[in-house]
Amino acid sequence: LFEIFPATRQFFTIFDPDESIEDLKNTPPFKTHINKFMLYIQQFIECHFNLEECHIMMRHLAASHKNLNLLPDHFEVFSPIVERTLKRLLKEECNDIVIQAWKNFFKGISSIMIEELKNAASPQFCDMVDLE
Repeated sequence: LFEIFPATRQFFTIFDPDESIEDLKNTPPFKTHINKFMLYIQQFIECHFNLEECHIMMRHLAASHKNLNLLPDHFEVFSPIVERTLKRLLKEECNDIVIQAWKNFFKGISSIMIEELKNAASPQFCDMVDLE
């Protein structure tokens, strides 16, 4: 994420902004954040993407992210990140069907998150960051 969209790093205030990406990967806060992220993905899969359960999980996630001034455009970063990660990890087992399935997953989850962020939006919610 930080390699492709460096501007996103400002949302991760729990990380040292002066730390290199390689060093950051080995820090406890980074590992904890990644583990939480992976846990959410696992929970979505385990609930078979039940819409009601997904909304409940995303409501909790949105509440913890509402003060970050996230906008719908900020979620556009997931598509290229997912594709790059899948190609890097799966190598020859990666194909267009796998990539599209995961992109659809993150698009669906992002739409729920955006909806929940609008419901949880604080008065400071504004367009402060251009990720380009």
